[in-house]
Amino acid sequence: MRVDWATYYDAAKRCHDLATELRSADKPVHDAVKGECAGMAGDSPGCRQWGETYDRVAQQTMQSCTHLADALTNFGNVLYANGYNYGIVNESDPAPQAPTVQQVSEYKVTIPTSVHDNGNGVKHNGGVEQFFNELTAKIVDTFHKLPNGDVDKLSKAATTWKSFAENAAVAGASAQIATISALFDEMDDPENRKLIQDSFGILKSGADNLTAASLNIAAPVAEYHDSMHEVGDAIKSLMTGFAWAVGLLVTGAIVGALFTFGGSIVVGGGGVGLAVADTISAIRGLYTTKRLFQILQITLVAGVTVGVIEAFDKVPSLTESIQALATIIAMKVYVDSDDAVGGTDRPLKVPASGSGKDKASDAPSWAKGKAPYVGESGKAYARRLMDEHYGPGNWEGTGPNSEFNKIKKYGDRSWKNPN
Repeated sequence: MRVDWATYYDAAKRCHDLATELRSADKPVHDAVKGECAGMAGDSPGCRQWGETYDRVAQQTMQSCTHLADALTNFGNVLYANGYNYGIVNESDPAPQAPTVQQVSEYKVTIPTSVHDNGNGVKHNGGVEQFFNELTAKIVDTFHKLPNGDVDKLSKAATTWKSFAENAAVAGASAQIATISALFDEMDDPENRKLIQDSFGILKSGADNLTAASLNIAAPVAEYHDSMHEVGDAIKSLMTGFAWAVGLLVTGAIVGALFTFGGSIVVGGGGVGLAVADTISAIRGLYTTKRLFQILQITLVAGVTVGVIEAFDKVPSLTESIQALATIIAMKVYVDSDDAVGGTDRPLKVPASGSGKDKASDAPSWAKGKAPYVGESGKAYARRLMDEHYGPGNWEGTGPNSEFNKIKKYGDRSWKNPN
């Protein structure tokens, strides 16, 4: 089946539409990660390592989406240009309207770190400094810091990543790309069909990786938030209980940061040292029973030891996918023109392969081997070569059997753009 220029234009438009949908889908992620979610992980033992791992996979996933959208845009431009050139060469009726295309540049995604000093995990705003000062000192000595992720920021991040992973454009990108590629399944030029569908294969693989990555970021972020909230509530409860045990009166709501006492606290008795020891012991027990500390890979022996964070192990490596998409972003877009092409620094077209019927083998021998410039139509190429060979104005005739027409067909059918 001969694929006409309208098929190229249809495929190009679909690529551009999907690129627009992907950019719309990932804008809330960029806004959240670069804005209110910065510093969400904390910097206590385990939290720092979790945050550093998250930063890496989040940046790569966002880069992957950006590259996929940009690659779809640029490949759409390439398809528009190829469709136009094809339609003009074959003198299609109606002829295609010349597309307006621009080269897409490669954009590098940068994000602020999620690691931030959100305090030591214990704050208060009332009396009994001895209890809290001694407790804080013991916490630093035993745990360095309690988990200090920001649950509000984590909640926003969890919701944002979940929405992104479930977005129809992201979840359905691979299927849409496969559908666009199928437009060329019956193309009767096997070389060009392979070139086109190989590029769609890169785009589809990029979409598959993006879907897998987004799903496997959303779930761990949600789990980190939920387990951080659980541990925060548990530690608040323990500390409030032990404050009562030593005669401290806690009134009002607990407000502020993760482990913050609110209201007023007054001395009601002694036993501060014992209360501190009991509180530390109870907190230590949380390290062996709560999911958060499994996520953070924390063990308590002589001190605090953090293992390798495994929360994001299901996120696929995206390095090769990003590099492959970059090759499509780097493809040059050439729209042939009948206008004269000047300048010897202009790139040249390269020989085309394929069946003999698609070439013009009867061009004069003096014209053969002279490559057209990129962006030079067969008509402009023939005019240039005739002027060079005979001199401007010293030749005539552009009919079917003329040298001009034979050279025009030779330029159109025996050469191709170097993408």
